[in-house]
Parts: sequence; structure tokens; C-alpha cells
Amino acid sequence: MNCFNHQDREAAAQCRFCGKGVCDECGIRLGRNRGVACSVECERTARAELRKADARRKLGFVGFVLFAVALTVMLALGTERRGGPWLLLLLPYAGGSILMTWFLFFSSWHFYMWAAHGAPFHAGDHVLITSGPHKGIKGDVVRLSAGSATTVVVGLTVDGKSLVHHFGWEELRKLRKPAAPIED
Repeated sequence: MNCFNHQDREAAAQCRFCGKGVCDECGIRLGRNRGVACSVECERTARAELRKADARRKLGFVGFVLFAVALTVMLALGTERRGGPWLLLLLPYAGGSILMTWFLFFSSWHFYMWAAHGAPFHAGDHVLITSGPHKGIKGDVVRLSAGSATTVVVGLTVDGKSLVHHFGWEELRKLRKPAAPIED
């Protein structure tokens, strides 16, 4: 794939938003491990999507911490009512609360992703893009993205051009593969 702006140069990356190939000179860096954009418009849109994802991640972390603190307090108050040394047990209660909260959040998130999107995804899965500029396009998972268990690389065809693009689990939905033709 060549740079969309310099046809004589090999593309070094793809725009995070539209998937166009960009060379090192044309690409606008979105941050460490966040990809590049091909134009100011794509940069604006990609940064807005990244801010939303960051806000969701922070909200999830705050919910996790609040739930763990509430669980720790409930356990400590229950011990105090029985006349136990609640202050000495506060640290083990906090550790147990964090582990229990992590398990509940992690398992419920995975259950949601499985039920709503068909995740986890594997190489060769047939998927439908559910958001962004490629919404409604079908493609095949090429591989899992390095460094992220929830990002996959999908090969798709747009306007007759083959693209390889990174998508998060929340942007995809697994499709059933068409049945193989029956031979006589």
C-alpha cells in the first residue's frame, strides 16, 4: 500500500479512522501506541474516540475501586457487630474485596462481550464492523494485535482495496461463517 498523498512512497502506517495509507511525513501521531491519522479531520475524530474510550476505562476503574471499598467496609462492619477485631482484619478484607471485585468485573465484562459481540475473537473469524467509518463492512480477523488482548487486526475490502485495520472488541460482532457448499 502506498501513501495516499505521495503515491511514490510506501505507506508506513494506516490512518486509525479511515484506513488510508500514510508515509512517515504525512502521518499525524495520535500518541504512544495510539496510531496515526491522515488528516486534521481524521485526527479530530480519532482523538474524540480515544477520549471516549479513556473516559470509559477511567469510569470502570472508579467503579471498581468504589465497589471494593464498599465491600471492605461491609465486611469490617459485620466483624465489628460480632465483636471481632475489625481493625486487624481490615487489610485481609481489603485484599479479598479487591480480588472478588476484580473477578466480578472481569467475568461480567467478558460475559457481556461474549453475549453482545461474540468475543473473544480468533484468527479466521468472520466479523462485522459495528462502528466508525467502516460500519457495516464484513471482514476476517487476521491476527490478534500485539500488546492488547482486546484489539484484533481485521482484513477488509473497501472500494476494491484490501485494508488491514485494528479494531477493539466493542467495534466488532462475530458472524457465523457461511456453510460449506455440499458437493454431489
